[in-house]
Amino acid sequence: MVAVKGDCIIGSQIQGNGYARIRTAAGRQLAHRVVWERERGPIPPGHQIHHRCGTKGCINVDHLELLTADEHGRLHPRPVKCQHPERTTRPSGRGYCPVCEREWKRNGAANRRSQRRLRYETDPVYRARRLEENRRYREANRDG
Repeated sequence: MVAVKGDCIIGSQIQGNGYARIRTAAGRQLAHRVVWERERGPIPPGHQIHHRCGTKGCINVDHLELLTADEHGRLHPRPVKCQHPERTTRPSGRGYCPVCEREWKRNGAANRRSQRRLRYETDPVYRARRLEENRRYREANRDG
């Protein structure tokens, strides 16, 4: 089942990232790629399908265009992550910012702590296991 918005034909199974998926004999696949291959033939290695209309869920083959990965990348440039003067490049060529990485690690640890706290408060089995582990730790490290 599909919907029509203007000239676009929108697939019915829209995922969180905006792309339509369909179920085929090979499993769930991106609908625009399946439509392209059915109407225009196989997608060569190193090529991608671009939505000229800008609607990711569109499966109208007239709105799709075959581009190399470089051409497609130029149409959709990735924003620079930060403007820190410490930003540099790794030996692999990827951009890297030590300030952002420290912040990411610090926030990641905080998120993991809050997830553990939430689980501790809502899961009685997890809470009992953690309480027992803490009790054993205190007994093993008791002075005297």
